[in-house]
This record gives sequence, C-alpha cells and structure tokens, in this order.
Amino acid sequence: MKTFSHSLLSSLLILAGSVALASASPVPSLEVTVSNSAGKTVAKVHDDARGNFTTPPLEPGNYTVLLKSTKSYSGQYAVMINPGKDKFAATVNGQKFSRGGIAARVNVDKPVNLTGSVMDAKSAAAAEAMKKASKPKAPTPTPTVTKPSSMVF
Repeated sequence: MKTFSHSLLSSLLILAGSVALASASPVPSLEVTVSNSAGKTVAKVHDDARGNFTTPPLEPGNYTVLLKSTKSYSGQYAVMINPGKDKFAATVNGQKFSRGGIAARVNVDKPVNLTGSVMDAKSAAAAEAMKKASKPKAPTPTPTVTKPSSMVF
C-alpha cells in the first residue's frame, strides 16, 4: 500500500507541476533591434525559446533597444537588458510587443555584447532577475589620504 500511495502522490505532484507550467504565459517570439544615437540599426537578433537574446559586440555609446513581435501576447512580462554596468528592468503588458514594441534606451560604456531576456513576470526566475537588476549598488568608498605621523627612532 505504501508503494501505491507514494506513486499516487508523485503523480499528483507531477500533474500539479504540469498545470502550473501550462498556465504560465508563453515566452514571446521577439525581434530585437538595436539602433545607435543617429537612428542607424546596428544589430538585429531574435530571442531564443527561453526568451534570451545576445547582440554582436557594440561599441561604447547610447542605443535604443526595440523588442517587438508579430504575434499578440497577453499577461505581464519581465524585460531585462544588460548593456554592461547599468541594467534595464521593467514589467510590461505582453500586448505592447505587437503594438509598436517596447523600447529602452541604454548606455554602453565599453565594448560589449548586449544581453537580455523576456520571461513571464509571475515566474520565480523573473522575480529574482528583477530583484537583482533593481538592487541599488553600494556606493564606492571615497579614499582618504592622511599625513603620516612623524616617526621617532
């Protein structure tokens, strides 16, 4: 009887996990376009099945990142873009991807491959990523210079 109850419990847990996964919003299929400050497109990539994307290396400068889709999505999505030092993080309505897209301005301070991700905002991974992206950075300590005291031998 123990084997049966254990097996039944395992089946119920697997079923519950499957329902939770099925109810999550799908990761949008997005086209990611990066334009420089003059408006010239410098990179165009697509996200993968997990919602992650990486651009070719970008030179330092200011860029606009546009994420858009030809499909309509509902639900809330966490969008993270990492241009190096500062990160962009926002929660957006999925319908905006097909209605002109989501645009973010980012500053690249050294040559870097711009990375980012889009995921269901209700997922634990999204919550953790948003928390890390919005975490205030510790201030850099200001060095202090003191005069050495006189030495006696």
